[in-house]
Amino acid sequence: MKTLVRTEFDPFLRPAYLANGLVGLRVGQIPLIAGSALVNGYIGKDCSGESDTVSAAPYPVGADIAINGRYLSERTAAANFIAQAYDLNCGELRSTFEYAFESVVATVKVLTFCNRTMPTIVQQQVRVSVNEPCKLVLQAQLDPRGLPGKLLDWLRPAKRVDGLLQWESPGGYSRIGAGYHATCHCDGEYLDAIRNNFGHERDLQLTRFVIDGEPGREYSMQQIGVLVPSLMHNEPHLQAMRQLQMAKWFEFEKLRQRNASAWSELWKSRIRLVGAEEKYQDLLDSSFFYMHSSVNQATPSSVAPFGLSQDGYSGHVFWDAETFMFPGVLLTAPSAAKAMMEYRVRCAPQARMNAKLNGYEGLQFPWQSSNDGYEVTSYYTEGNAELHINVDIAFAMIQYVNATGDDVFFKEHAWPIVKGVADWVVSRADETDRGYEIQHVVGIDESCVNVNNNCTLNCVSKIVLQQAGEWARKLELVPTEKWAEVAEKLFVPIDSEEKWIMPHEGYVYDPQKKAAHGNFHEGIYSIEAMMLDFPFGYHHSPEVDEATKRHYMKYLHTYMGMPMAAANAVVWAAREGEPELAKEFLDTGYLSRHFEPFNMIGETAKFREGSPNENFVTAQGGILSAVILGLCGLDIVEGSPEGWAKHPIRLPGDWEAIEIDRLYARGRPFRVVARNGAEKAEISFID
Repeated sequence: MKTLVRTEFDPFLRPAYLANGLVGLRVGQIPLIAGSALVNGYIGKDCSGESDTVSAAPYPVGADIAINGRYLSERTAAANFIAQAYDLNCGELRSTFEYAFESVVATVKVLTFCNRTMPTIVQQQVRVSVNEPCKLVLQAQLDPRGLPGKLLDWLRPAKRVDGLLQWESPGGYSRIGAGYHATCHCDGEYLDAIRNNFGHERDLQLTRFVIDGEPGREYSMQQIGVLVPSLMHNEPHLQAMRQLQMAKWFEFEKLRQRNASAWSELWKSRIRLVGAEEKYQDLLDSSFFYMHSSVNQATPSSVAPFGLSQDGYSGHVFWDAETFMFPGVLLTAPSAAKAMMEYRVRCAPQARMNAKLNGYEGLQFPWQSSNDGYEVTSYYTEGNAELHINVDIAFAMIQYVNATGDDVFFKEHAWPIVKGVADWVVSRADETDRGYEIQHVVGIDESCVNVNNNCTLNCVSKIVLQQAGEWARKLELVPTEKWAEVAEKLFVPIDSEEKWIMPHEGYVYDPQKKAAHGNFHEGIYSIEAMMLDFPFGYHHSPEVDEATKRHYMKYLHTYMGMPMAAANAVVWAAREGEPELAKEFLDTGYLSRHFEPFNMIGETAKFREGSPNENFVTAQGGILSAVILGLCGLDIVEGSPEGWAKHPIRLPGDWEAIEIDRLYARGRPFRVVARNGAEKAEISFID
């Protein structure tokens, strides 16, 4: 994996995104000047007052430097950027800059990372050398001034930690515990600290090291910061103190080594491309890195479309999590995938209430959800009818059980979810002279509002109903009689002449119509029926399946450059024998919104109007899932992974093969090799 390097200052450069699945940072080119933090589960009142939103948290590794009494924070223009390097091997960001006052020049090297093994912990090391004698100050600080919300508790924790506070988000929706500890040493000798713990500093908390700086020596300040959301502990500030004490016992370097080891283990699941251009390998490496930066086993509230990189879509959880991100995480980091499923399990009681509110049985998961699982859709109220998310979640539960063989999770959690969704489908479907129909919904194509019999909802509902019946029999229970009946008779909108599955009943292509929610080109054809083949694996009949693929392949090019399903389009084109079209979807759908120097991905392409939103983790998870499952021809079905290889291998462009040394199935690691033109992928256990 590469170390991504920037050597020229760019005032418009998007800050680096560092995260570990619980804490996310944006770190500027001069790290001591610019930094922000988000925490999974820490939310506040949206400025519109309509909903909640992920809220900015105190930056846990704030710092400053002074030369002869003049602080960098007061003279930011005096900083001279030299370089910034992001090591994808271990998630460490290394920044170098100079700070000058009069004839004194300090060279500052900053190391920053979010620890993966202790996910509440952020670490930073500031190393400084000077060109001539001076009075040098290195300062660690916790500064909530300017943050939305208010201070609840400020403690003087004596020798335990240097700073500690409890902060409440706007509207009092949640609280965050924040703290830090700092040490400074030179040539193995630790320096004395000055702390402003006089009892009245209720905003800025700091630890200051005053040094007689000398040329030829390096002074190193090590910071350990902590952030704990109230979602995970009722007294987050006190738990932050405990977490920080534990981190101090491990010490800075040992924690750093543990983080690097955790990343090294993850990278054993790296996707390697044979015969592909370097840009595609870079795309997959950065996507793997950012996806896994955004989730781990400690993630309490699943993954938002932008992870923890920004507050886009208010940090809410959508179908993106289960349909695009989850499959790639499932086989590379099963414990992180389990955390994503546990979020839906925790929110199941609210899904049951949501179904009742709408007059139905079972579980109806909301289109947008936050900490507690209630519906929080605000600006896009039609989302309340985007009901395919319900079966998307049930489908992910089925994938999890098939992939892990976790019988306890199956019986205690997955089965109640799938049963609840199956009950909802039966309740939501209306019996007509054509069988059963689900009316007045919004499909994946959000430009089509208030339609009947959306293909994704109806067809994936059939899968869920059938699986619910099989699971009931496996548990020696009597399946609900209506499940099989509705599964068989649920109406699928099929063109009467050419026999292809329509996006929804009555769909008519409008060459002038644009997609919803974006400055996209005209003439986009609704291709969501292709989602039935991949990723959902729905098969209607040989005649209809082939007619559907044949029809949509004629219009697939109209989707070029669109977000969301661009990765799936790569699979569709490749499987249908169009390798150059598949490659074009990679170039236009991904590389056109691949932003240097840190290889983040925007939701929209560079050539679209307006500023692209980054870092779009949905797209990064989507390409991982598309390559691991779609291009490798795997269907996660019940049984050993040797039986998952279902499709001939057809790869984009000149790709010769895909090699993945370690994926996981049922607790066992296995290797996958997918060679272009092969009948199916080669799968072998490696334990």
